[in-house]
Parts: sequence; C-alpha cells; structure tokens
Amino acid sequence: MTTRGLPVIFSGDEVGRLAGDWPYNRPDFPPPGVWDRRTLSHYRALVALRRLHPSLTRGEHRNLLARGDLLVFLRWWEDAQGSVADAAIVAVNRGSAPQRVDLPFPPELSGASPLRGVTASGGRMRFEAPAMDAIVLVAGRIFAAPR
Repeated sequence: MTTRGLPVIFSGDEVGRLAGDWPYNRPDFPPPGVWDRRTLSHYRALVALRRLHPSLTRGEHRNLLARGDLLVFLRWWEDAQGSVADAAIVAVNRGSAPQRVDLPFPPELSGASPLRGVTASGGRMRFEAPAMDAIVLVAGRIFAAPR
C-alpha cells in the first residue's frame, strides 16, 4: 500500500485466512464468523491512508536507508506549482529489535508539513522503527499496525 504501482491483496489475506502447504495452500474464503477483525481493520486503515495521501498513490519514491533488516523510503507528491503537497516516510523493520533511524533531512521535505513522530534538527531527522513492524509517518499522523 506504500510502494509504487497497484497494491495487491491475495484473496483472504485481509481477513487473516490461513493456508497450509500445497495442495491446501488456497482454501475457500472463510465465512464472516471466523474472520480476524483486527487484520481486516488494519487493511481498511491502510487502504484509507493510501486514498488520503497522494504521495502514496502517485508520488515519487526514493530509498533513504537500507541497513540489515531495516528499509526506510520517502514518498512525496508535488502540486502543479512544484511544491511538496504531501509526503510520507515508510520504515519497515523485519528485525527482532527496534532500530533508531538518524538520517540527513531529505531536501524533498523542505517545504512539507512536519511529519508526526519525526524529530528534525540540525539538518537531520530521527525516529524509531519498531521491531517486526512497519510504520508510515505522514503529516499529522503515525500509522502503525495494531498490536
């Protein structure tokens, strides 16, 4: 939901459908009574976030950091005047420990609204990427998977 292109949700993933090894890897879609409502809510929130932020649907993409289990990238969208109208920083940490991120402040964000959860000073930005999680930092909001 945060990278370029069309997002793909494999049927049933949005309700937490479990699958096994072949040939049992694609069971029928589960009935509503066994859906994982938390997972469904998470997918709905991601879809809403994508719809709300043009940086996630048609914005530019630049990797800011790839270090071990951590990937941080920037998405931004410019309006007709060439000003940054929307921006998001996405951090994916597949490691077992939180990781502190300390990067040069991206020039693409110089005219953007402050991103909630990001501390910016001295030409640098800092935030924490939680373990085994992904976060999306956008103006006024932090989006993270429900715990």
